[in-house]
Amino acid sequence: MIAGEYALQGKRVLLIDADGRQNLQEWWKRCEAKDNLPCQH
Repeated sequence: MIAGEYALQGKRVLLIDADGRQNLQEWWKRCEAKDNLPCQH
């Protein structure tokens, strides 16, 4: 996900979930499992 790459570079992004099949919570869990979470502000 390109927004995740921007966030990992320290850029601010806004994610709006409009996909009923693959939601942001699942993406976040996959990032967390890889120890690759962007900073939260």
